[in-house]
Amino acid sequence: MASATAAPRLDHPALAFSLAFSLEHRRRFDEWITLSTLARDIGRANGDRSGEGTALVNLGFALGYLRAFDGAVAAHTEAAELFHRIDDQREEGSALTGLGAALQCVGRYEEAIEAHSRAARIHARLDDPAREASALANLGTAWQLSGRTEKAVAHTHTRAAGVFRELGDGYREASVLTNLGDTLHQTGRTEESVAAYARAAALFRGPAPDRTRRGPPTASGRPCWSSAHTARPSRP
Repeated sequence: MASATAAPRLDHPALAFSLAFSLEHRRRFDEWITLSTLARDIGRANGDRSGEGTALVNLGFALGYLRAFDGAVAAHTEAAELFHRIDDQREEGSALTGLGAALQCVGRYEEAIEAHSRAARIHARLDDPAREASALANLGTAWQLSGRTEKAVAHTHTRAAGVFRELGDGYREASVLTNLGDTLHQTGRTEESVAAYARAAALFRGPAPDRTRRGPPTASGRPCWSSAHTARPSRP
């Protein structure tokens, strides 16, 4: 951990951000929080607004994994506002994704819907289909949790699954299809639900995803945080 805390202090923010991904993969969330807090403070002190914002997004995700959702909401809100001020739309979308996931976990579904909708619009404007699809998948989950399952099926899960299919991303398509199956089951559309689950199962039996790859990783689990389709910061 000494190298992790030294990285931002020695003005090596790129190393700090790389270490953050390593700590996440190893599930060392307390150390990830410490590192991200240090990186945020150094970025702020040095006037590095982009670095400060990315550290805040990492901090928000780390807090979310520890179920400190109020802190995650605060960190992602601050990051989204910062990136908006410096007109970094891609990273604003990442912050909004984290914000929406944290809001879902505390039952603030309308605000989560707004955050995910904004993220989807941003990534569509930037012609980033993978991140747009991730935002749509999250939006579908927010619609589903708010009880508006038909919107989740018609406007988000189905579209997101289609985009991932076009991109050849079977693992993320399977994640979305799992959520689509849940939603269809809730609406009594049993045959369609079974078909979605079957397609997801076939895709999950395919090649394992590259978990070292940066971008918008997905997960199919039901807990509010682990099921978020997160678009992580692209820095360094």
